Amino acid sequence: MTKYGDFWVKVPKRFQTALRRCRTDQFLVRSGGIADEFHKSVRAYDGSSDDQFREAYVRATEAMAPRLLVPFASMKPTDAAYRDHVEFFQRHLECLRAFGLSDGEIVDAVAAQVCVVLQARGAAP
Repeated sequence: MTKYGDFWVKVPKRFQTALRRCRTDQFLVRSGGIADEFHKSVRAYDGSSDDQFREAYVRATEAMAPRLLVPFASMKPTDAAYRDHVEFFQRHLECLRAFGLSDGEIVDAVAAQVCVVLQARGAAP
């Protein structure tokens, strides 16, 4: 479990292991763009209760999915975090798949790790 503001997010051990081994955890800290977009999306909703936070978290994760998995089709080169998403696609996606994570699990793992990054920054939903 990790904390994001006042809310808790579950991070399964196998997600943590895959993110660490693929160095995706470090990439998400360095790149910033993916975390910034996720945070902006979560903050677009009223996350004042656990249920509202969960809804915002799910919506932000769903919005992030096509950008992580098919950035060329879902983004324009002029989009703010385009380079970060392309780098994720080129350098991290296959590695995470090689660790046995499905595409849905990869998106969930990245969302959970982004919460770790945002918490370290002192950001709150």
